[in-house]
Formats: sequence, C-alpha cells, structure tokens
Amino acid sequence: MFCKNCGGELGKADKYCAKCGKTVCEETHTCGCAEGCPCQAKTFAVIGFIASFFNPIAGLILSIISVAKFAKLCNKKGRGLAVAGIVISSIIIFALLVAAFVGIASSFQTVVYVNN
Repeated sequence: MFCKNCGGELGKADKYCAKCGKTVCEETHTCGCAEGCPCQAKTFAVIGFIASFFNPIAGLILSIISVAKFAKLCNKKGRGLAVAGIVISSIIIFALLVAAFVGIASSFQTVVYVNN
C-alpha cells in the first residue's frame, strides 16, 4: 500500500505516513478519507461557520465539535474556520443578550405626567 499524498510505502498497521506524516485511511469515502479523518472535522467547521451567522447557538455547537475533532485528528492544525465560527457565534450571542437586556431595562422606565 502506498501513501496517496507522497507515494511513500506504507505498512498494513501504519496510521500515519512515515515520509510525509499524513493520516492513512483504510476505508475510503468520496473525499478519500476514512470515517473520523480530517475531512469530517472540516465539514463541521464549514457548517459551523455558516450557521454562526443564521443560528449562532447551532454555529457555536458545531464549531466546538469541529475544534475537538481537529485537536483529536490533526494536532490542532487547520482549525481556523472552526475558531472563527466560535468567535462570530459568541459575539452575536453576546450582542443579542445585551440588546435583550437593554430592551427589558428600557421597558421598566417610569413615565411621570404633570397636570397643569
């Protein structure tokens, strides 16, 4: 068996290529990676980033899952989009909470009417 990235020779028990360091996948999907390989973490990162604009809570959850998968599979490399999804989701959630607090606080203002 040979590495799909560099062509280096691989043993049957190898999980990483000794020549280039890429993950060796046994069962291939259409993307060329096995279940749990980095492509799955990238998918969560992209979906989490996009969802952070439309549903920040879902975007935050998906981005956190992606960061965890990147940490497990890729030694934290290539996780920039997932981190961006976390940051954007957090900022939007914070802004919504502040807006809700300001809206609630302004509804408690007392109006004083003076009769002439």
